[in-house]
Amino acid sequence: MKKKIFTILMFMHLNVLFCQNKEVEILEKIKEELVIKKNQINDSIKKIDIKINYLNSKNENKITENLIFIETTTRSDAKIRNKAASFGDIIGDIPKGQKVKVYDFVDSYWLIEKDSLKGYTSEMYLFENYEMKKLKKKHDKNEITKKYGESIANKILNHRVWIGMTPDMARLSIGNPLKISKSTGTWGVHEQWIYKNKYLYFEKGKLTSWQD
Repeated sequence: MKKKIFTILMFMHLNVLFCQNKEVEILEKIKEELVIKKNQINDSIKKIDIKINYLNSKNENKITENLIFIETTTRSDAKIRNKAASFGDIIGDIPKGQKVKVYDFVDSYWLIEKDSLKGYTSEMYLFENYEMKKLKKKHDKNEITKKYGESIANKILNHRVWIGMTPDMARLSIGNPLKISKSTGTWGVHEQWIYKNKYLYFEKGKLTSWQD
């Protein structure tokens, strides 16, 4: 009798374990399906964010108008950002082996354009030719120090603006403006450099004032 009871209890125990294992298996399967759906949703959100960032940058970004460019190709798939920094918003991608226009070099990022896509990409994504190396050299700390002295070089490398700076210093310090408006009179040449959030005013090749 005891043996029979023991057998029944063991059977019930095994049955419970089987049911639990089956339930765990079902739950794991559900979890796996939800993770897949979650990843698909996240991918869709990223694509929408990239499109939004691209459309915003297209409205604001006219930085390559009337600028001289250098042509090169992408070394690998290149991520394009709206700022020359790793925290800049991604506004698109350019596949490996594509020709792009290169305009400037800022803090390890190249200002580039491909079709209607304009923005910044890390230097590691592009093949560097002779012209690019020359342009890059202009932004080298030692070259800037040799040309302008340590005091001005520190201001440029810290992206500062100051009264008396020249247009070349301004370009090295804060990049190319969106637009330059010129007027000429008996006082000489007056230039207004328009950036996204800043205006610089030059008289006879020297900065006389600015607005943030």
